[in-house]
Amino acid sequence: MSDEQQQLAPFEIRGEQDPDWSLTNDQLIYMAVIHRVVRLAYEIDDMARLDRIEASTMYVALFADMPWDEAYDRYETALEGGVTFHAYNRERQLVEIDPDQAWFWTPEWQEKEREADGDIAAGRGDFVAWFTDGQE
Repeated sequence: MSDEQQQLAPFEIRGEQDPDWSLTNDQLIYMAVIHRVVRLAYEIDDMARLDRIEASTMYVALFADMPWDEAYDRYETALEGGVTFHAYNRERQLVEIDPDQAWFWTPEWQEKEREADGDIAAGRGDFVAWFTDGQE
């Protein structure tokens, strides 16, 4: 397993998939991590972005020669069938996460979150005051 693939590891997947139309856990996690980008590409009809994803080293390593349309259809079918993604929060509780937010739970992003928390705790940096409601 490559270093890139190991970065996908902190997620837990729950639910059953159709055995004839399934993805591996690593494939599901990859699709969840790029979910927002893919959704936006479809919304603005940016097929070039989807072509770049399909040609990427990570996609090829995970999906080999599976066409993008098939991979995405399998992913959507898994979500519609009840597959859910889970990650550990700061209190070490396993919580269900929205695929739109999967990027936040990657080890790289979580490391940056810990760095920011440390900076805030140490009083380093200029921070904007916390918002108390959606009106601010």
